[in-house]
Amino acid sequence: MQTDAVHQLLQAVHGGFCCAIMPLDGGLETLTEHLRLHPIADARTLARLGLIMRRSAPRSALAEACFALVAEMPR
Repeated sequence: MQTDAVHQLLQAVHGGFCCAIMPLDGGLETLTEHLRLHPIADARTLARLGLIMRRSAPRSALAEACFALVAEMPR
């Protein structure tokens, strides 16, 4: 999913359809009760980036695979 609408992207993540790479400095940390968050080190952007995914089932296999790859990266 590619969108400029953060609300739509967060709805898809909350629904377990995907994971997302998003800037962390926009208050995303307050939503982590239902999301898993993994900061991405050395993202080379102005804002810190992180990968977010729904904590509980259902989650897509693609989201889980992406999150597993990023989880292996150093923080």
